[in-house]
Amino acid sequence: MLLTQVGDRPLDVVRVVRKLAGLGLWYSMLFVSRAPVIVLDGLPREWRRRPWPM
Repeated sequence: MLLTQVGDRPLDVVRVVRKLAGLGLWYSMLFVSRAPVIVLDGLPREWRRRPWPM
């Protein structure tokens, strides 16, 4: 999963990154601030086809 832009709601992006990657708040904020970044590598194929449920 590649994060290219944060957009208008960076805190929502930080929450999703925390949930997906299992990082703490501080590390998630640092991670998101360095976009474009690869959030997860090697996702299962079925996750790539449909949007992530929130």
